[in-house]
Amino acid sequence: MRLLQVKTLGPSHPHEGYARTREFYRAMGFQPLEELHGVWPGNPCLLMVAFLRHG
Repeated sequence: MRLLQVKTLGPSHPHEGYARTREFYRAMGFQPLEELHGVWPGNPCLLMVAFLRHG
C-alpha cells in the first residue's frame, strides 16, 4: 500500500468541528485532493490523500 485516503465534510460547508478535523488530517500529512458532490446527499465530501513512506 502506498497511498491512504480519507473522506470528510468539505470546506464549502461551514462547520467548525469539521474544519478542525481537516486541520488534524493536514497535520498527519494528508493533502486535499478533490471536493465531491453527490457522495453524501446535501453535504460536500472532501477527499484527502497521504503517501506512505517506505523504509
